[in-house]
Amino acid sequence: MNHRTKIAIPAIGVIAVMALSACAASDAPSEESDPIVIGVASAQTGFFSGFDGPVKNAIELAVADQNAAGGVLGRQLEVVVSDTKSDVELSATAAIDVLDKGADVVVTMCDYNLGAPAAQEALAAGKLAYSCAGSALFGPVGIGPLAFSINESSTTQASIAASFAIEQGWKSAYMLGDTGEDFTKSWCEAFSTTFENLGGSVVGEDVFVNGDTTVQPQVSALVASGAQPDVVALCGYPPTGSTAVAQLRSAGVTAPIVTTSGFDGPGWLEAVPDVSDVYAVASASIYGDDPSDEMNDLVTAYTEEYGAPATSYLVYGYAIVQAIVAGMEEAGSTDGAEVAAALTSLSDIETILGATTYTEACHVAIGRSMQIIGYNGGTGAFVETVAPPADAIIPEGCEG
Repeated sequence: MNHRTKIAIPAIGVIAVMALSACAASDAPSEESDPIVIGVASAQTGFFSGFDGPVKNAIELAVADQNAAGGVLGRQLEVVVSDTKSDVELSATAAIDVLDKGADVVVTMCDYNLGAPAAQEALAAGKLAYSCAGSALFGPVGIGPLAFSINESSTTQASIAASFAIEQGWKSAYMLGDTGEDFTKSWCEAFSTTFENLGGSVVGEDVFVNGDTTVQPQVSALVASGAQPDVVALCGYPPTGSTAVAQLRSAGVTAPIVTTSGFDGPGWLEAVPDVSDVYAVASASIYGDDPSDEMNDLVTAYTEEYGAPATSYLVYGYAIVQAIVAGMEEAGSTDGAEVAAALTSLSDIETILGATTYTEACHVAIGRSMQIIGYNGGTGAFVETVAPPADAIIPEGCEG
């Protein structure tokens, strides 16, 4: 341990002491030189940590890169974290925790239902709330004007999935959907509508809720119905979503499965060894074959720091920091309302995901292309890039 020599200050008079005190005060850190704090109030443990954990890690990578480039507004960035343990009841508590630690912006769980309580605490404090929730409700419609998501939206994802299915020549679809959250409900609705608009037909449907230990009754009902769809549209995510895939294949349902970004990484494959003919919509490929060299470089950097990623949601974390930085630089401030106004005034914010534009009414990213990840023989790989079709379903508030 290093020891500093204590120097006694002699009694040199009240005026001199006051002068020394004033000098010391002028040398103390001011708000303008304090770090800008990004508070991450999300799931670092529990069932949702497979999504939120990589987001937090990539936020740390982006912050390190931004600080090396000089920071923001002449200040460095800092990350503080509070674990919701995947429990919606701890969402608000985690936000209060990071706000108490000085957060200037709060990043919530990447789901509207799970992240909304944290976002509401941020807004109550006048702070920006950011997420990678797929629901367009994460914004003015469902939370308030200081809430933003970097996600392409569930309806964009689903419209892309439907377009891909039609492109493959799959004309009939069976809908198997999780009804427990807005993301999965709106994904199912948008897929069904877009698929039919593009000339396909829905030949049956059934529902489950994420957290169910089995989807066997729904799978048995599909088999018993005699329907032989060209494709199964699975509007869910692991762990129950991967159980559904396993039970579909065990029941002899060999039709291709198209599904959500919840299946965009290898984390779910242990539940279905050697699975084939499953296709997920994703923000990026994490298998080293993404069309973007910048994306592949990020995955390499992430792997070196944290190990191989389980999901491409890490890219959302990096892009969130890029968007926050763009908003603060445009606003010349960290004030929540000012940064929100700046974000909605900018066109084509540059992020690793591509150009991102918000409006006053729409705080999710509309119009970005996405990647299709195919799983065959238990291995994932990039298949193709698909743009939203012309008649993609647009969420409320984003129609303009």
